[in-house]
Amino acid sequence: MRTRLLAVVSGLLVLTAGALARPARAADARGDWLLGAWEWGAHSRFEFTRAGDTIAWTMKRGRFESQNPRWGEKAAVEVSGTVTRISENSVELVGRYDWSDDRHLVGRTFRFWLKREGDVLRGEAVGAGNEVMPAVLRRVR
Repeated sequence: MRTRLLAVVSGLLVLTAGALARPARAADARGDWLLGAWEWGAHSRFEFTRAGDTIAWTMKRGRFESQNPRWGEKAAVEVSGTVTRISENSVELVGRYDWSDDRHLVGRTFRFWLKREGDVLRGEAVGAGNEVMPAVLRRVR
């Protein structure tokens, strides 16, 4: 009985090691997992689309009162950009403000560094204020 149990446990270890050693699916490495709609809080919505070998993104945010008293009311904005780096578990985005009801934002850079945790992207962003802020995007279902 003990020999049989060891054989079963050994077999499971070999299967587990094989599963861990498998290379990422090509679709994951290409970033297909990112395509579609994501939300950042209650006010910002992202759309990721593929254009050839590039993944483009847009973000639309409505005007809202920030929880950070230094920022006060946040302007409505439209931002667009591209994915500059992607793997099966992380993504970097760079974009520019295309439109805002605060004209001083237009043309400024917006960057994100995010790690994938299933249907959540968690990391940091730097917007027009040049301050690092937490960013948590959730896939829209």
